[in-house]
Amino acid sequence: MSVRFVEQRRNLVPNPRAIGGVGWSNTFSGGTQSFSALTGGTGHPAGLTTAFRVTYNTAATGVACSVNYGAGGSPQIISVTAGQAYSGSIYGRTSRAGQTAACRLTWLNDAGTAVGSAVVGPSSTTGANTWVRYSVIGTAPTGATRVRLDYYFSAGTVWAAGDTQEATGGLVEARSSGLGAYFDGTTAASGDPNTVGTLSYAWTGTPDASPSVERLSAVGTAVTATAEPANPVPRVRVDVVDSGGATAVTVTRLHPDGRTFPVRTADGGPLPLTASGSDQVGTLYDYEAPFGVPVIYSTTETVTGTSPATLTVGDVWLIHPGVPELSQPVDFYADSFKEEAWGVDQGVFWPMGRDTPVVQTAGMRRAASSSLTVAVEAAGELAALRALVRDAGTLYLNVPPGLIDGVEPCYIAVGNISVRRLSSIGSDVLRAVDMPYQVVDRPVGGTTAERNWSDVIADNATWADVIARYDTWADLLAGP
Repeated sequence: MSVRFVEQRRNLVPNPRAIGGVGWSNTFSGGTQSFSALTGGTGHPAGLTTAFRVTYNTAATGVACSVNYGAGGSPQIISVTAGQAYSGSIYGRTSRAGQTAACRLTWLNDAGTAVGSAVVGPSSTTGANTWVRYSVIGTAPTGATRVRLDYYFSAGTVWAAGDTQEATGGLVEARSSGLGAYFDGTTAASGDPNTVGTLSYAWTGTPDASPSVERLSAVGTAVTATAEPANPVPRVRVDVVDSGGATAVTVTRLHPDGRTFPVRTADGGPLPLTASGSDQVGTLYDYEAPFGVPVIYSTTETVTGTSPATLTVGDVWLIHPGVPELSQPVDFYADSFKEEAWGVDQGVFWPMGRDTPVVQTAGMRRAASSSLTVAVEAAGELAALRALVRDAGTLYLNVPPGLIDGVEPCYIAVGNISVRRLSSIGSDVLRAVDMPYQVVDRPVGGTTAERNWSDVIADNATWADVIARYDTWADLLAGP
């Protein structure tokens, strides 16, 4: 009987204990400060023995300041998704009594610049050298991709030379209510992790440099993921072994920012499992995993079950979710992604007797629209590209991180396509294919990723039937 780990919670702070002070910093109002990473201190909360300390070398000119985590670069950042609610908490203490302190979430974009309005939790007045846990809940605004967790001081008396501020135990979770006990990847398990009902803790990557998870040991499903970047179409292979009697499971993909997506199956439903000895097994191929970032696969029954899988690919691909075999790597000509539109439906109305109008909108600005120009440099590329877009379905634009500034993996609906010759010589195969697109939601439905000759035989009695039914190999792949 296999034991699976059911993820209960996820701490998005990579170095919550301030080990070595990495990722921790401060903001201040005048004065000079020095920093130290404390180890083996006494009186720390939640079993923690490390912290980050700020010491004032000279007096400040004001009170407002913070000790914070998440302002630096990768991997010491806290990734978030706009529109998602997050709870944050931090343990803090200061040598100076009478200061007004709270936990604050400061939202940042990819460049580390603040966006939207910071959210401040309930404040309290500090006692000298007394640890207090502060918390806050807020929703990431539009444009936010990261958050800075702050031990924040807003009022009190001016900081004097010799004053100290300390923080540790950072915790950020994707949740809209409540506050759970602090944990990280080193938190002790409640018992033997191989025993059903045990809570255990683990880092999702490098210790003290990656998010951590709280897991419940349970009977059921083991999930393994294998990145296959060298496959003709890059993919991740997901294998499922269940010992709890399940006949079908829903496989999901967890992104670093906390978002979860179902992995597409043949019919868009759960993955059927087949008997193998005393277990039930199944295999699934994910062609929609974002390039270059670690993702975790699980089932809705297990929540998590794999080590992070990273699909490392150097090219941009246009992926056909329904027929992955049609997917193509693409090169771009100049002016691709040159302009991006964020449309909105709105009406401007001028009431009588007023010099300013009333504006009514649809309530939200539309997702981005832009255009890309694909370079076609070989005779077969144009035919392959035409097969890819023939059904006018939604495509997945998969872009390796940082390859194209401001462009991230997204689903796109391509509009009217135009093909331009780049030479006046008729035999020259060079073409520029202009493809305007609108960013859209992930399409529903299934995939023919696992369609094989058995499927063709089941649908067609003879080769004559196959020839009569399908005009091209692309049609055969698409099925049925």
